[in-house]
Amino acid sequence: MRTNLTSILFILLSKTLNTCVAGQFTNSGASDACAPCTAGTFSTATSALTSTTACTNCAAGTFSAAGATECTTCAAGKKAAAAATACTDCDANTASKAGSETCATDCDAGYKKVGLTCLPCDAGT
Repeated sequence: MRTNLTSILFILLSKTLNTCVAGQFTNSGASDACAPCTAGTFSTATSALTSTTACTNCAAGTFSAAGATECTTCAAGKKAAAAATACTDCDANTASKAGSETCATDCDAGYKKVGLTCLPCDAGT
């Protein structure tokens, strides 16, 4: 329900201001309205309806909901491919640090495995 309300507000705002706001896109000449970026993408640009704007895919290790102005980093113990709409838990016996695309059986150098998460090693270790 919140996503539908957000979409309606974006469309009304863009028609009123004749501008696409961050989190929206339009194809010049293809439509007289802006649309929210789809989940897994984002936009920071504000532009006139007469120009073409596009949403950018979230990077691996991040995700977004529809209409996003930025992507959110996945927490340690989770992973996400590029353009993800959510992070997923690491499988049993694997782990990840925050912002990871994949999970692995061993953590990177400088990290220790604690459950499904790879946490930075303590100072001096």
